[in-house]
Amino acid sequence: MPKKSTRPKARYKPGYGKNGQRIVKPEKPKLTQEELAARALQKTEERHDITPHKVATMILKERGLLTQVVRSLKIPRSTLLRYIEKHDVCVEALSHARDAMGDKAEKKLFEAIEAGDVRCILYYLSTVHRHRGYGLNRADMPDDSGNNGRPVFVETVNIVGIPSGTFLPKEIAAQDNMVIDN
Repeated sequence: MPKKSTRPKARYKPGYGKNGQRIVKPEKPKLTQEELAARALQKTEERHDITPHKVATMILKERGLLTQVVRSLKIPRSTLLRYIEKHDVCVEALSHARDAMGDKAEKKLFEAIEAGDVRCILYYLSTVHRHRGYGLNRADMPDDSGNNGRPVFVETVNIVGIPSGTFLPKEIAAQDNMVIDN
């Protein structure tokens, strides 16, 4: 025998009034795509407690490293990337921060070149001054198929010693206080 329910029975069907007539609810106005996107953006800002100014400031503070920005704001990376795309202030801050770090790296490269670091000199010449003939030409570069079907020979080089000093001429080294003592 089934249990008796303590809940009272409904006297009329859901969606119908007491008189049996169907209840017609007024239609809500349809929102445009822009309005829906604005609502979603507002919810994101409220949920994660972020503003365009706050995100831009954090991007500049963390020097454009998005992993650090994500950690400091405690939001998912994908959310941050979408948020940055939607705000021009954040895009500008990211571009500015990355350019500033690039400038610092170039400054360090130039300091190493002035100090006589041969690897830095060769890197700079092979990338920036390629138009002057430095670096590998496309014809000289090995391809993935094994050097155009020809065998590749590898020679072993034994390094006996590394010269001390600098590779700059003695006149320039003396001006820069880089005296060569051999």
